[in-house]
Amino acid sequence: MSRIYLSKRAKDFIDAADDSGNIRNDRKGLLYVNAIDNACKVAGITTGAVYLFAGKDTGDLSISHKFNFLDLIDSDSAFRMTFPNGVTYNNLGVKFSTSQYGDTKLVPYTDLEDSNISLSFYRTVASQNSGGDDLRSGFGNNILLRGQRTTLPGGINTQINYVGHDNVGFILSSKTATEFFAICKNIVNTTALSNPQVTRLLYSFYLGACNDGQNHTVLNFTGAGYGFCHISTGMSSQQAIAFSHLITAAQRAYRGV
Repeated sequence: MSRIYLSKRAKDFIDAADDSGNIRNDRKGLLYVNAIDNACKVAGITTGAVYLFAGKDTGDLSISHKFNFLDLIDSDSAFRMTFPNGVTYNNLGVKFSTSQYGDTKLVPYTDLEDSNISLSFYRTVASQNSGGDDLRSGFGNNILLRGQRTTLPGGINTQINYVGHDNVGFILSSKTATEFFAICKNIVNTTALSNPQVTRLLYSFYLGACNDGQNHTVLNFTGAGYGFCHISTGMSSQQAIAFSHLITAAQRAYRGV
């Protein structure tokens, strides 16, 4: 059997996130972490947050699923994901009910300096709410990445994303209507700086719901399951295409979906 060569970043993640060998002793898990690490290198992702939700349920997934791959400190300042209303952990990642969500602790206005913001998520379980928000900060047409069931050109039955502000293009993997990978780039955060709604960007991204900074409430739960999520800056169109393919391949190889 061939050896798997891991970068220091990948090894550090495994040291932090592994519990009872649920990543370290699983060859598929090691390959998955390595694949995500390589995808981030290709896309130039060095800041923000990347959530792998790695680990088999032979260990404590509440440990394995919370860490931000880019900053392994177990604290809110490192964008460790928290689950205020609880979550179901399993081998497909994290699964939310229609009242649950993940809080990334990453605030777009203060934590993302670049105007080219990129967001992505990979669903492993279909949404229970067609109006739910997959990855959102703010109210109205602020920063949002949402999955919608539709038929793309070529008859691919998949889902498409929508985002507020000055977006430039979408990159989608071919998926079924249940699970998919969606990524958006060039969300221009700076266009909101002269907008009265800018104060609504002072709230962190939620996965699986909307963080309504205006009314300080949680809205639009998806009730979906997720195998991956990222929030970062500076991704080119070419990098987004490559990133999409690499993440999709990694999820299918690791989770089978």
